[in-house]
This record gives sequence, C-alpha cells and structure tokens, in this order.
Amino acid sequence: MALARWNELGVSTPVNPVLQMAFDLYFAPMGVACDALVYDALSAIGNRDAVQLRLVSPRWIPSKVDTTWSQYPVFEPLIELSDYISPVFGEDGAISEVTVINQPDENDALLIKKFQLFENEQADRVFEVSDTIVSAAKIYIDACVELLVTNDPSALEFVEDFLKNPRQFALLAFDAFTRKIDNKR
Repeated sequence: MALARWNELGVSTPVNPVLQMAFDLYFAPMGVACDALVYDALSAIGNRDAVQLRLVSPRWIPSKVDTTWSQYPVFEPLIELSDYISPVFGEDGAISEVTVINQPDENDALLIKKFQLFENEQADRVFEVSDTIVSAAKIYIDACVELLVTNDPSALEFVEDFLKNPRQFALLAFDAFTRKIDNKR
C-alpha cells in the first residue's frame, strides 16, 4: 500500500512531500529555486546509481541563502561577488561551474583580489558542498523509500505515518535519521 501511495504522489515536487522535504532541507538553504525537483525513487530501488535526481530550471538567488545554514560561510564569497559571478547548475542539481556575468572594473584592486581568492581558494569548496548536498538529498529520499519497503517490524509505524500523512512522515523520517547519526557520535 505504501508504494502505491508513493506512486500516486508522483516523482516531483511540490506534489510528493518527501521530495519537497528533500528540496527544503538540502537545496533551499543554498539559495536554490527551481520549477521542480524530479526523482523516481521507486525506479531506483535496487539500483540507486541508475536513477539521478534532477532539478528543473534551477537558479540561484543569493538573497535566499540561509544565513543560519552551517555552510553559509562557504557560500559567503560567492554571495559577495554575486553582481559579477553566478553558479551554473548541472541537471543533477549540483553547481557545475561559476560563470562571469559582469566584468569587474580592472582598476578595482580589492575586487580583483576577491575574484582571485574565490577562483584560487574558495570555488572548489563551493563545488564540494554542492555535490554533497545533491548526494545527501538523494540519500535522504532513498532512505525514506527504504523505510517503506523494509521488512523490519520497527518500520511499520513509519509506513502507517506515510499512509496517513506523507508530509509528517517526511519530517519524522528526517528526525529519525538525524537522531541515529547523533547517537553514533
């Protein structure tokens, strides 16, 4: 019944609450907006690498980067230079490159120095965090599906929650996953 319900919810946001939660938890803090997050998690069962997560028309909104997000300091240089550079997203939702949208004034030594610092020292970290976000979102979605298909009796409560309220399930699953991680520390 749970898989049939998942199938009814579809493979994209905002209709599928688990996919929407993944977007809200992982992409939104980075300042990403998109028309939809698409991921056919049911097709990925048994072969996770064969199915990729995809953002439809992703765009970056510097003012939407969450200042309380733990990775904000990584993106701060990109935000500071956002009048001059902008990230470009690959189909998988990760930042694939940073493009120049306005050339800096060559007489502005401080701005040129910020550009060089970003290019030489900070850009790689932005790419790493972006890649990690995509992986984490996919892992979260796959783990939610695993809760629904496992034979573990302790997961039955999650299945019931999903059938009653998929959005609440998404919250409870995230809480359970993060609690398990915290308990391992």
